[in-house]
Amino acid sequence: MKNSIQRLNLEGTYNTRELGGYPCEKGRQMTRYGQFLRSDRLDALTAKDIEVLKAYGVTTVIDLRSQKEISEAPDTPVIEAGFQYYHCPLMSELMYENAVNGTFDQTTLAGGYARMVMQYERIKAFFEIVLNSEGTVLFHCTGGQDRTGIMSMLLLMVAHVDYCDIINDYLITSTYTSQDTRLQAFFPEGMALSELRTEPACLKAAYDAVLNRYGTIEAYLEACGLTKEAIQALHDRLVGPAGDYRHLPLEGAYNYRDLGGYPCVQGYTKFHRLMRSDDIGQLTQADLDRLYAYGLRTIVDLRFENEAAVSPDATQKDGRFRNLSMPFVTSTMQRLGTDATTINMNEAKQITLADLYVDLVKDHALVKKTLEAIAEAEGGILFHCSAGKDRTGVIAMLLLMIAQVGQADIYANYQQTFYYLIQKPEIRERLNPEWMEMMESKVESIAKPYTYIIDHYQNIEGYLKAIGLSESARMALQNKLVQD
Repeated sequence: MKNSIQRLNLEGTYNTRELGGYPCEKGRQMTRYGQFLRSDRLDALTAKDIEVLKAYGVTTVIDLRSQKEISEAPDTPVIEAGFQYYHCPLMSELMYENAVNGTFDQTTLAGGYARMVMQYERIKAFFEIVLNSEGTVLFHCTGGQDRTGIMSMLLLMVAHVDYCDIINDYLITSTYTSQDTRLQAFFPEGMALSELRTEPACLKAAYDAVLNRYGTIEAYLEACGLTKEAIQALHDRLVGPAGDYRHLPLEGAYNYRDLGGYPCVQGYTKFHRLMRSDDIGQLTQADLDRLYAYGLRTIVDLRFENEAAVSPDATQKDGRFRNLSMPFVTSTMQRLGTDATTINMNEAKQITLADLYVDLVKDHALVKKTLEAIAEAEGGILFHCSAGKDRTGVIAMLLLMIAQVGQADIYANYQQTFYYLIQKPEIRERLNPEWMEMMESKVESIAKPYTYIIDHYQNIEGYLKAIGLSESARMALQNKLVQD
């Protein structure tokens, strides 16, 4: 099982994808989001693409291509934008020329893949760059298939991702490279673009070459020249708590996620009980049927009435659901506007998201009313605003604190929002440096209200008492969240 949305929606690339979201360590953990992006060529990136990558956290670009490829399609956009750029070719110039000018049958390609993983110094150089880089690392070749596929395979092997998921990550490349007509210029005359396809046998040759000779990925990387400490650091960077199998891919919403599956004091938070989302006005009938089958019964709409009037919840026309209007807004938010579509940028520049979030948790009556509504609701409960980031993010933080989920997981739940948010067309249309700053889900934004509660009330229980939430309501919320 893997996260169903991994491709980053960029204008200038076809095959930029996350390595996060793969189950690993026998399903107990998952590869972390926001650590590695794999991609095809970057020479056509637009200004909006650059802003997306910056906001996503990309700091480092590793170019796996030959010098000839670079001269014909340089990474000018990322270099001029100030990203750390490294040329780290996975093949020698001669090896590249032989590959391009040779035949493209499976046997030849498979042999080439097996030879690439034996380029020990080049492999070592790649991982040394990674280990010395902070932020998200993007690595790429021309199509994002062969050399990029090899390095993706090695990274996923370090995380102990299942072989089937590693192969599937490789195979999906064909879906995107078939759309990129620019690739035709890099291959011999008469070769059809359809011939540039991913074959399981090719990556299997590289995979087998590593394990048949060395037994484990760790022994292989030691043979490349990495220390045990470096390999462990790489593993720790790749692997984190089980993550976004919580995301529900829907036709009419981009940021619909379950709050289940987080480790907490009494086990794990329950699935199918509390869910967060962006605007659900565009849900299809298939979406509604799926959500009803998933257990959804109550919708808590955190938006202004005028927001809801512009895009009414699709569930209102379906008698199977109960819909509650529960505007979760302070006077400051009313003055500024809400989320991405109505906010007053001139005034918004004067206040940070973190300050807005603190204002929300300071409004005791507002928080109490909202939590009571959720506590009293029946069945699976969805709470949402327009983008599913700010108001929804604060409520999600409070609910996870009530379940005594760890601080790091609470922050991560908030941070994942940006990945889904930028898939939304109306958000992408507004992307510019000013809008991007408002759209980012940076850890410091959610950290401020979290630490405010701890600093002023010692713990979530102290905060809930201060706002006047009854013990029965607190227990009802905890029972909705925590495994029996």
